[in-house]
Amino acid sequence: RRQRQMCIRDRLVQYKDSLTPQQRAGAELGTVCHRALELLLSGKEADAAQATVRAAAQTGVPARAPEAAEMLTAFVQSPLFKEMAACKVLACEMPFSFLAEDGAVESGVMDAVLEAADGTVWVADYKTDRIQPGEEAAVLDKKYRLQLGVYAQAARKLFPGRRVRCSAVFLRTFAAADL
Repeated sequence: RRQRQMCIRDRLVQYKDSLTPQQRAGAELGTVCHRALELLLSGKEADAAQATVRAAAQTGVPARAPEAAEMLTAFVQSPLFKEMAACKVLACEMPFSFLAEDGAVESGVMDAVLEAADGTVWVADYKTDRIQPGEEAAVLDKKYRLQLGVYAQAARKLFPGRRVRCSAVFLRTFAAADL
């Protein structure tokens, strides 16, 4: 458990110096939300506010707990979160690496890998973007299509023969945009 906490902190510290204050705040918020959602989906916490306080402490950014708690307290009431929570959690923060067809090594970390009741493997990538409801698909196309495409390839390699759903999960609008 301690090693897991250090990994999250190390990842945040690694990029902190190269970010503007606004980008740093966004990265810290995203880190807290990711950890809190891991706690909620795994059943280690049942309350979003408690999960965010715990996540903020574990990731070393307690100042982000209030904003994360406000966002996630609303998100966990959404049909989207209820759909996610009904799935079996296969992994949270799942690292992967594979050799692409062009010879490049693709690697990353999938936020949540879930299994739906019908056996579909669902890769959920959390996003804290400040967007309006209905803009999710456009934002996916503009900012996240390449990233989610790599995640989908990784999931297909890790779970051969299984149907794969890959989604950008927008926490502020309670909506998922599927690849």
